[in-house]
Amino acid sequence: MKQTIHMYRVSWLNKQKFKRRLTKQIKNRMKKTTKQTKHPKQMKSLMEMNQSIKAQRKIICSIQHPREQCKLK
Repeated sequence: MKQTIHMYRVSWLNKQKFKRRLTKQIKNRMKKTTKQTKHPKQMKSLMEMNQSIKAQRKIICSIQHPREQCKLK
């Protein structure tokens, strides 16, 4: 009986290791793909989008309350 329990335990541990390794591989792959896809042009457009979003937020902010109380600066 003890032997079978031991076997189960080992297999479970191996499964956990395997899962961990798989998740690591997937994460690394994701990192690589994101690095490859971000071209300078795309990066520029992303930056512009971020800036426009910030500008919109500021405008909304200024409408809602005076500048002194603003949390987003």
